[in-house]
Amino acid sequence: MTRNLIIRGFDDEIHSQLGELSRQKGISINSIVNDAVDKWLIKQKEIPRSHHLIIYDDDASIEQLLISTDKLAKEGEWFRCFIISCNFSFNDSLKKLEWFNSIFSSDKHLKKESMKYFIKVLQNILKISNDKQRYVVWTFL
Repeated sequence: MTRNLIIRGFDDEIHSQLGELSRQKGISINSIVNDAVDKWLIKQKEIPRSHHLIIYDDDASIEQLLISTDKLAKEGEWFRCFIISCNFSFNDSLKKLEWFNSIFSSDKHLKKESMKYFIKVLQNILKISNDKQRYVVWTFL
């Protein structure tokens, strides 16, 4: 059974542009809208990924945040790793919490070619993580 669909904000100008495109391509406006809706519905079935960026300026608050993150990651059985340059004090804290250090100290020449180095770091994380689906990655660069 077909239904009528009223789209808010779909004004005469948009309808005119869509009508022109449909004539050029030899398809109906209905076909274009159905295709767009089908693609949107398929995309909604995918598992969403979220990324969070947290910025702190105080070492003590970062230390507390590391401990809290570690606790949550352990409870959720997430793979815990970090990417950190050698001059940060959090390096020792993360090592004590048994986080995986994904930096390659022997590949200093790759650091000049940052993209190749970053790809190698990510490959290393995937190899060590035993195919866990969830990761916590701390980055201090």
